[in-house]
Amino acid sequence: MDIINTKENRALLFKYLAKLYGSDKAKELMKKHKNNLFGKNGLAYATGKRSIEYFCLHFLQDFFVPKDNNLTRPLAPVHYDIWRELENIFIHNTHDKQEFILPRGCAKTTIIDMALSCYLHCYGISPFTIVLANRELDAVNFVDQTKKALKTPYIVHTFGQLVNERRRTVNKLELELDNDVNEHIVSAPLFQINSEHNLR
Repeated sequence: MDIINTKENRALLFKYLAKLYGSDKAKELMKKHKNNLFGKNGLAYATGKRSIEYFCLHFLQDFFVPKDNNLTRPLAPVHYDIWRELENIFIHNTHDKQEFILPRGCAKTTIIDMALSCYLHCYGISPFTIVLANRELDAVNFVDQTKKALKTPYIVHTFGQLVNERRRTVNKLELELDNDVNEHIVSAPLFQINSEHNLR
């Protein structure tokens, strides 16, 4: 069964193309790229690069879209607000620092840290990422979740097998990907993600 080129995934792709370019241009792009909507360098790849929100809802759908086979809860408006802020930083370059003060249980680590880490890693935007955490266990769990996310069929289909444990360093404190992106873990008083992009 094809889980990539589905009616739902095509509808989502069209929705975000229409947001970016208008419905007429979206129809034209869907028709022009009908043979490579979700493959390597395909239309979904290009749309994800221009929209972190789309990237999360398509490539990380097992984490963010409720389905019969997962326990994911529906996203709240605040989650979309967060993704738009991340887009302002990493796509539109409106500013380079942001602090999110949110209540417990808001899924900050998944919605912000894991989603952003996967986005930056897949597109090679941040070649080196440092993860800081209160406890080593938190950092290890974060890397494990990121590794699982990068192995989802939606990411593998478009970006290839980024996690290669035979050829690259992959352990609880380091994640080296096949596109030469590295993630290192450091235990620290506060949890945050620092990417090279933020140091510019």
